[in-house]
Amino acid sequence: MKQVCWLFWLCCLSLGIHAQSMRERICLDEAWQFALGNASSPASDFGCGTEYFNYLTKAASIHNEGPYALKFDASSWETVDLPHDWVVDLPYAAEASHSHGYKTIGYKYPETSVGWYRKTISIPASDFGKHLYLQFDGIFRDARILWTFSAAYRILKKEEYLETAARAKRYLIDCFYDTDFGGIYWELDCDGNPTDTKKQIYAIGFAIYGLSEYARATGDEEALDYAIRLFEVIEKYSFDPIQNGYLEALTRDWKPIEDMRLSDKDENEKKTMNTHLHILEPYTNLYRVWKDKRLENQLRNLIRIFLDKILDRKTGHLNLFFEEDWLNKYHIYSYGHDIEASWLLHEAALVLGDAGLLKEVEEWVVRIAQAADEGLNADGSMIYENFLDRQHIDRECHWWVQAENVVGHINLYQHFQDEKALEIAGKTWNFICEHLIDRQGGEWYWSCYEDGTVNTKDDKAGFWKCPYHNGRMCMEIIERFS
Repeated sequence: MKQVCWLFWLCCLSLGIHAQSMRERICLDEAWQFALGNASSPASDFGCGTEYFNYLTKAASIHNEGPYALKFDASSWETVDLPHDWVVDLPYAAEASHSHGYKTIGYKYPETSVGWYRKTISIPASDFGKHLYLQFDGIFRDARILWTFSAAYRILKKEEYLETAARAKRYLIDCFYDTDFGGIYWELDCDGNPTDTKKQIYAIGFAIYGLSEYARATGDEEALDYAIRLFEVIEKYSFDPIQNGYLEALTRDWKPIEDMRLSDKDENEKKTMNTHLHILEPYTNLYRVWKDKRLENQLRNLIRIFLDKILDRKTGHLNLFFEEDWLNKYHIYSYGHDIEASWLLHEAALVLGDAGLLKEVEEWVVRIAQAADEGLNADGSMIYENFLDRQHIDRECHWWVQAENVVGHINLYQHFQDEKALEIAGKTWNFICEHLIDRQGGEWYWSCYEDGTVNTKDDKAGFWKCPYHNGRMCMEIIERFS
């Protein structure tokens, strides 16, 4: 119990770390240069892919002359303001893809399927040595901030957390919510204008998570109303009543979409473990504040999907990517998702209160966590992924994996009296303290590389990173042992 109290104290301390600085915010939406490239002809695509260095980190190389080079002449390009969508001006064609609204874009039309954007930004000498960030607003980042500060207010009762949560709620409803078609936009510019209007179900799930937590913390009826609206559109447009489960993504008006991927590193499949996990998570939270029978049934169904479709019962790992009929063609172990799912599945069954289902889930909670432990290092840190088909192991230790590693093992200790799991949680926390927390600048670093060096290149806060995983880890321990 001493170790639990120690973890509890440090997590309270971590939540209290706060750094503020004066910042200037500049909108970069105006006066971009735009030109169409070509997906099948490098010569018509400004030589992209043919030069010695053809990626942005080497843009200034003397070998480069393409549009990513500083010396490239784009004076003949069209001047546009963002948000800008060149597809709007393209003609229709009967043979074009319905997922693009029969516009002449896609693999059949390489000459209109690549767009180049350039903007020159002048930085004054007075800004030398300062940290500058190019920022885009993404819905799940903002929804996670809403959840984090709502939960922090509910637990710690600090008015400053409520103020931040209220701002996040207002912004989500006023800017991200699609008043014409329902659902949530994927991305906005810095002025709150939609730049990517696709409906990524993963992101809508996080919006429900944040709004339901705000309602839970404050009793706010508007937040609950919008959470229920989003539940309804997921069930209406994403749920597959024939094959079961939820489709990954759709267009703004809920039509099929060609590229369903959450990110570039994912496989382009119609159903994924990750999206189902982050529908399970918000449905659990919504059920805490809205005891609706249909929601109850769908939450129970989600648990069954994990046990019957997603879980590999031979290995204890979760499969990641599926075709519409749940065919899995990939062999990838994601250790962080395994340990996160072990406790989120358990949480869902506990909140649902079905004794028979809870017993079945608990038989697998430990097994899934044991499979995740295959990714443990001796110091308690957990590596990222194992690509079995490619015989490649990604040994980078990401911040979110470590946070979920702590919670997953604390859950094993709390509910299954597993003393070894408590020891692992303590070792992981030591790793976090020694390698990931930035005591001077605040927040956690993205990761540590295999050789132990800290990754300072990727964001500490950005489109894909905010205080959700690490903040939730702290609050889970506070609530479980206070």
